[in-house]
Amino acid sequence: MRSLVVASLVFVISLGSHGQKQPSQNHKEPDQKAAASKRQAEPVAPTPIPQPELSASVTRIEAASKQQDSQEEPKPWLSHGELVMAILTVVYVGITAFYAYVSHRTLKQIERQGAIAGDQLNASVKAANAAEDSSNVAKKTLENVRLDQRPWVVTSGHIKLDVGQNNRWVVAIHIKNVGKTLAINVNTQQILEITNEHLNRWSYMGTGDPNIILFPATDHWIHASSDQAVADDDKRAIQNGKRFVYAHGMIRYKDGFGDTDWHDTQFCYLYNPITNAFEMKGNNSAT
Repeated sequence: MRSLVVASLVFVISLGSHGQKQPSQNHKEPDQKAAASKRQAEPVAPTPIPQPELSASVTRIEAASKQQDSQEEPKPWLSHGELVMAILTVVYVGITAFYAYVSHRTLKQIERQGAIAGDQLNASVKAANAAEDSSNVAKKTLENVRLDQRPWVVTSGHIKLDVGQNNRWVVAIHIKNVGKTLAINVNTQQILEITNEHLNRWSYMGTGDPNIILFPATDHWIHASSDQAVADDDKRAIQNGKRFVYAHGMIRYKDGFGDTDWHDTQFCYLYNPITNAFEMKGNNSAT
């Protein structure tokens, strides 16, 4: 398009320069006619266009063409490098935004999982507490059942005093299983002791009957004798309250629930010469 415009302008300028050239007015009219006849007879050569004028015209045409091209094709507002940087910036911003979105989603997911884990932990703690409470209730119930159904071997308070061989005193102590189940491995340790002062502590070591089985409501008698003969002076001292006669001991046994612990019954009785009977003394206990 630019070449076509330049060629058209050159052609127009050449025609204008040829039309402006006129013959000299100093010749005479006959000469003019003769010259005209001669020019008609001879071919006329084209008038050359001065080179400086042609170059200036071409320069103006090219400038005008460039100006037209610059008006038709505006220069882009971003260069190639700026465009690349802008694209990379947009991509970076997009990646950053995507990463922030993913991080936010991940954080929310972690928070939800943490909340779920916390709820599960609370539920587990509650379940564990409930199980522990149930276990304690079951243990307490079993303990109450065992306590209600266990054997209880105690002394009934019936004690017989007799004089045995070699003038030794002998006592028979009545014991009984007042519980609801049998008592096994029943062992007794009892002693008849004559002292010059009251006993504040008493021993459970003495003679006894080992490995007795007592069913519920079953009676049994255990015996103990003095370690020496009781003389008449001893009898008068006992009657006058100067000497004291104690029958004391312990009963050990197990229940039928398979428990390895022993149950103990401790007892102590003091002879009353006025009533001629033994009376309970101290803190008798049963476990």
